[in-house]
Amino acid sequence: FFKQKTAYEIMPSLVGSEMCIRDSYLEESLALVSGSVIQSNTSSIADVGIGGGILLREGTGTLTGNLVQYNVGSSVSDGDGGGLYSVGSTVVLRDNTVRDNVASVPAVGHGGGLYSWTDLALTVERNTFLSNTATLSPTASGGGGGCAIYVARQVGSFTMTNNLVAHNRAGEYGDGVFIWSFGMEPPYGSLINNTIADNASDEESEGVFIANSGIFTMVNNIIAGHGLGITCTQTALVTGSHNLFWDNASDPITATGAILGDPCFVDADAGDYHLGAGSAAIDQGTSNGAPPTDLDGDLRPAGDGVDIGADEFVASAETLWDVYIPLLLRNYPP
Repeated sequence: FFKQKTAYEIMPSLVGSEMCIRDSYLEESLALVSGSVIQSNTSSIADVGIGGGILLREGTGTLTGNLVQYNVGSSVSDGDGGGLYSVGSTVVLRDNTVRDNVASVPAVGHGGGLYSWTDLALTVERNTFLSNTATLSPTASGGGGGCAIYVARQVGSFTMTNNLVAHNRAGEYGDGVFIWSFGMEPPYGSLINNTIADNASDEESEGVFIANSGIFTMVNNIIAGHGLGITCTQTALVTGSHNLFWDNASDPITATGAILGDPCFVDADAGDYHLGAGSAAIDQGTSNGAPPTDLDGDLRPAGDGVDIGADEFVASAETLWDVYIPLLLRNYPP
């Protein structure tokens, strides 16, 4: 257990099934977890479970460059945060791959990849959330296959920038991203230059689901391959612009300046969501608030304008035009 008010650092390491998950339980601490593989843990095999991979409670945590995979919140009951669970904390998640985690096997589950509960500040930047599941039960309620974010009014905020959220499944609400707000004053959050695609595959799947009130800004995001692209309940307000929508059965919320067009992913079935040549996302974003680099660290913009989504298209030699310059000769007298 790490409950002391101190600094704790985990540098490149393997946190695997042979280590009790509570060795990754960080409370009231300053935690840095970097370059580690955190895999095949189960938080509970007897009751409700939270934080299959890492649990951060009322601390300050920075997680960078980690692989968090094959973790389970609970194998027998309700579970939250199959990969990561944070509560009441200040959290930075950067350059992590969070994949194939499950919040609950048989019952109610939330946050297959990430579960954030009333964090003071949450920064999610350049991460990949791939093939996570809120609940494996076909009948139980589930929310946030990739990410479940609960933001309290007057308490905190969150930003999601340059993330890939794909092939996740919730079971009921927000197969890609689930946002729930509560409290006295409207909370706020922003999603900028994310690619949220192909989460679940049925006609009721949702890319982003926002519940209750709040003010949420969405700019330069790709929302593709869902039953519903973005949906919200009650009095939530979605603002923003330059989001691209493709292959959703319905797009009830698009904000302003929406673009409808094929992002031309390189190989979505194989999880390659880089933009291909001819993508409708290329040069169509806004530079207002756009990050200076993309998910891979490539500079933005690489062309005439900022691209929409987590990837900035960089032309390869095969996509460049051949340019022929005429040879000019001038004869001089001997």
